[in-house]
Amino acid sequence: RDEEQVLARRIAEERATRFERMFTSFEDPILVLDRHGEVVEANPAALRLAGLELDEVVVDAVHPRPISMMISDQAAAEEIHAVSRMVVDGESDGQRRTVFELNADGEKTRTRAFEAVIRALDANGRTLVVLHETTREREMARLKSEFVAKASHELRTPLSSIRASLEMRGARQDERRQP
Repeated sequence: RDEEQVLARRIAEERATRFERMFTSFEDPILVLDRHGEVVEANPAALRLAGLELDEVVVDAVHPRPISMMISDQAAAEEIHAVSRMVVDGESDGQRRTVFELNADGEKTRTRAFEAVIRALDANGRTLVVLHETTREREMARLKSEFVAKASHELRTPLSSIRASLEMRGARQDERRQP
């Protein structure tokens, strides 16, 4: 019986260790919120986003932190908390997405765009929040839109000249045909 308990404990410890390695290795910031919207777990990427170092703060279920500590934009923090509540209260299908922007390292000129995917984690009202940075995708979409606008403008200019030339040629031919 004791051997079974020791084996079960080792298996549980191995699973916890694997989960911890996996959780800390993700490049996207990941938060676990409790039913009150406070952060009970955060991976290193989330701590970096918050401007915190691993040795500066311990985020765990014993010492939950307000989400505003992790996400500096108050409106974004409130929106994530509200969507998290909707997921927990069953007003959503278990997954919701929200988009927000943060100023990069306190800069007012450069913002980083994020998409938050929020899922119910368990029956205790905890939610998993994965923040995926979409700054690059947004910049690429903006550049594509600018390129298409410039290209269509550049194509319109010669086409307008050709059309005007054809209209003038057609008008001359009409004049010759009239008696």
